[in-house]
Amino acid sequence: MESTNAKVSGLDKGHVALEKDLEFISGVAKNHRHWNLSAAKTVAALIGWPCAEKVLQLGRKAIKANKTSARNWDIN
Repeated sequence: MESTNAKVSGLDKGHVALEKDLEFISGVAKNHRHWNLSAAKTVAALIGWPCAEKVLQLGRKAIKANKTSARNWDIN
């Protein structure tokens, strides 16, 4: 698979898409009454991520960190 260097305002499109996905996960996790695997599966399906467990983990991290910007997250 070849990589592309498409730029959007000086940023890589993949970076922008990932940031938007993380913001969405953060928003849903913080506002969802019961953030669990079922909710994470729904969010993963909406954003097209194959791993609901990773979405669940990131959502829990967002709830704990209570940060408004995904730019400050360290994904490990």
